[in-house]
Amino acid sequence: MRLVVKVGTSTVGRTTPPDPIAALAGEVAALMRAGHRVAVFSSGAVWAGRRAVGANLPPAAAAAVGQPLVYARWRDALAKAGVRAAQVLVDDRHVRDGGQAAAVVEALWRTGLVPVLNGNDAVADPDSPVADNDSLAAALALALGADRLVLLTDQDGLYTRDPRSDPDARPIRRLTAAGLAACLPTLAVGRPGPHGRGGMASKAYAAWQAARGGVATVIAHGAMAEVLTAVLAGEAVGTAVEPAGARDHPRVPAPAFGAGWAACGGE
Repeated sequence: MRLVVKVGTSTVGRTTPPDPIAALAGEVAALMRAGHRVAVFSSGAVWAGRRAVGANLPPAAAAAVGQPLVYARWRDALAKAGVRAAQVLVDDRHVRDGGQAAAVVEALWRTGLVPVLNGNDAVADPDSPVADNDSLAAALALALGADRLVLLTDQDGLYTRDPRSDPDARPIRRLTAAGLAACLPTLAVGRPGPHGRGGMASKAYAAWQAARGGVATVIAHGAMAEVLTAVLAGEAVGTAVEPAGARDHPRVPAPAFGAGWAACGGE
């Protein structure tokens, strides 16, 4: 099975034990040894750079400082779990329309290495239509023909309302690609966490991108124990977005997100 795991800044930046990177690295290593092919798409460079140098550092400069720091954490955690890693920095050109990223990932997989990818924010075009790591991960999953895209964040999937401010919010456990598309124009999924930039809005859109192109997608909590094992076992984890029937590799603009939560059939 081919699996792309996107790890959000809220997970990478978690400072209370247990260390989510260590836990995820152990799962990734076990999956690789079992014959699966896993690519990790990790955010966190801007957060790590600002944490190391100063909060006022501009995003591009912070990413330049933080990229090697985030990769070093993944490299060391994966090595401790018994597998080797390789860093791949990408932007829109590398993951879409026959870009180089998929070929590099395939080559690394053939040698048993775990690709650890990140958007190259230090030099990326901020006006690119695929500028955030969620959309980049979705585009990579499509290019690789992945079986699963897992988007790990600080919430247990999508909710009918923002669970951080509304006690009546209900979890949305399963959607089709078409069902999610129907919700997107009016779906406002709260502000990003304290360290992230995209928030749940970018994850909802990325899940729709991937599922519309034929890749099953799950949005789940990055701190959940053995989350990847649960996803692959088909357990009811987070929000599962069922793919469309064909891989049509959509080239569509992001919809505008509205001001209020849509009731998307929470369970």
